[in-house]
Amino acid sequence: MTRANMIGALLDQACICGTLLREVDLGKMNLSGVHMAGADLTKTRLAGANLARIDLRGAQLCGANLSSCNLQEALLAHAVLTDARMIGVNMTSACLIRADLRRADLTGSLCPKADLSEARLDEAMLQSVDFTLGVLRGASFVEARAVSALFSSADLS
Repeated sequence: MTRANMIGALLDQACICGTLLREVDLGKMNLSGVHMAGADLTKTRLAGANLARIDLRGAQLCGANLSSCNLQEALLAHAVLTDARMIGVNMTSACLIRADLRRADLTGSLCPKADLSEARLDEAMLQSVDFTLGVLRGASFVEARAVSALFSSADLS
């Protein structure tokens, strides 16, 4: 599906792994626990959606709008989020191991206890992001802007 409007669609606990959903409007939907591993969500609008415990491992989210989403305990390992808009996202305890967040805007996001081991955050906007107790082992921050970001008790080894 490309450029579809799925507002009001019921996808509770659905498995739509590997699905092509480019430029689709999924804003403010409840996608909690949905299995979307490997899905192509390039430039998809997910702003305000409940994505708690969603499985987006290896998904393509280039240029997607995830602002104000709930991504608590979400699985985003190996996901590609380059140029994604992720302002004010709650990623508490999310798994973003080896995620590609180059040039993503995470301004004001909450990432306590999130695992960003070996994630690529090059040129990302990390202003006021809370990485408290997060795991950032081997993460890359080349030219990232992290003004007022919190790294209290985070593992940066």
